[in-house]
Amino acid sequence: MKLISAKPVKRYSSVPSVFSSFDHLFDDFFRNDLSVRPAGRPAVNVIENEQSYTVELVAPGFQKSDFVIEVKDDTLRLAVEKKEEKTEEQPNFRLREFRSNAFERRFRLPETVNQEDISAVYDSGILKVNLNKKEVEKPATKLIEVA
Repeated sequence: MKLISAKPVKRYSSVPSVFSSFDHLFDDFFRNDLSVRPAGRPAVNVIENEQSYTVELVAPGFQKSDFVIEVKDDTLRLAVEKKEEKTEEQPNFRLREFRSNAFERRFRLPETVNQEDISAVYDSGILKVNLNKKEVEKPATKLIEVA
């Protein structure tokens, strides 16, 4: 995986020129910031050890039954579609920014994952999906006779 480092912060004099102000504006607008991800896509961590991979996904405010976790064509799909139930009595909102929550994340699985041995746990707003690795057969040692 190639990481893109953020551009260093430029220091400007106390009276910046018109050109340096525009440079600063465009630097901020087009920067490569690793902390920015598309809206609606929860943050994930992927951890690997000798026995397994673990995908940790930040998704607070859901129930276990809201998650759809499936494997198809060597792809792990993590999805949620939680719709708000309509009720007759609703308060008079001045601002309402959330009604339904839905997202989907997909991960291509390496050949080493045992697709029959996947488990998931949701606790404290974090979904943890454990993907156990297959037992890899070590090649047998072959003795070569010297002629």
